[in-house]
Amino acid sequence: MLRFSLQCFLLLFFFPASGAEEFVFNGFTTANISFEGEASVDERGRLGLTTGLDTGVVGHAFYKYPVSLRNLRDHGVSSFTTSFVFEITSLYGDSFERGMGTNGFAFVVSSTNKFLNDSLPGQYLGLPNVSNRDNTSINILAIEVDAVTRLVGIYVNSLTSINSHTAGYYNTTSEDGFKLWRRLDNGALQLWVEYDGNVQQLNVTLGAPGSSKPKYPLLSSHANLSYLLSSEVFIGFSASTSTVADRNFILGWSFKKDGEAPQLNYSAFIEGFYFEYVKEFCLVCYFKASKVPVPPTETALLKLHCTLSLL
Repeated sequence: MLRFSLQCFLLLFFFPASGAEEFVFNGFTTANISFEGEASVDERGRLGLTTGLDTGVVGHAFYKYPVSLRNLRDHGVSSFTTSFVFEITSLYGDSFERGMGTNGFAFVVSSTNKFLNDSLPGQYLGLPNVSNRDNTSINILAIEVDAVTRLVGIYVNSLTSINSHTAGYYNTTSEDGFKLWRRLDNGALQLWVEYDGNVQQLNVTLGAPGSSKPKYPLLSSHANLSYLLSSEVFIGFSASTSTVADRNFILGWSFKKDGEAPQLNYSAFIEGFYFEYVKEFCLVCYFKASKVPVPPTETALLKLHCTLSLL
């Protein structure tokens, strides 16, 4: 019995099982990721979906192992959450303003991680033409971030969105509380995707890394994924370029089935994140440059931050 148990332990230790329920990547240098097309990891550990060297190209990057999202209780789709930090950069400073930059990228839940030959470039972000049901082996849920139109959209087995909204976030429930992100190519942003399998509700929220997730989602839609997703699926990202060779990066990524996705360590993958955090406190202490009043009880802590930044 002891020998059998030891053998089972070794098999589980050395061979990752399919149906993984949780992971977190604070950078991608050693991440378990499979690639298609232009996707790769650069020297800084960023997951690049497009390299910025060519136009009209496609890149796919998926978590290497399939994930089981089937609920054994009623065979529906389990709840899941994922969060990732992304960065869209342009080789030409005003290409986005002129509407000629990259179309963006999409977070994808797919029945397969091999669809490069079925991918559509340009505005379709490297997604397959699932509207053509001659190919019924590919089923897709996609959350699109479009850098040109500045839209975030939900796509369920179609190239037409079931819901979309201008990129931004809500700090109240009313339209008056909506804060617009005027540009998607100006630093890193964070996206949260949350699916409640019990009520078949899909929420998408956009915000800034290091800040609390906005209280209200940018998009909220009913989505019955039971007919769409097989017992095991692949999760990852898809992107493409159009007339200008721009770059789409994923900096950090976490996922969890039936729970909240693990917290990302921003300082591990955003260059200068901690320095900027400390510098902000220094300005509060010495120059009173912040518009947010600082409680007197935090003065000692802020001075400590300032001291450390000068070491």
